[in-house]
Amino acid sequence: MVTIDNIRRTLSSFFAWLENEDYIAKSPVRRIYKVKVTKKVKETLTDENLEKLRDTCVNVRDLAIID
Repeated sequence: MVTIDNIRRTLSSFFAWLENEDYIAKSPVRRIYKVKVTKKVKETLTDENLEKLRDTCVNVRDLAIID
């Protein structure tokens, strides 16, 4: 759905430019509305999971990435 909305947005921008430059009288994309996309809520790590990750780090670089 995100890809479809990106294509719609690109076409809308192009036809709006054509309309502003007087190449066309009216944009045919005006009647196509934005596609609704449901957003996923990402799970967060608990404090216990973070401590387990920190304990399993073998070098300083990995620890810095986790922190």
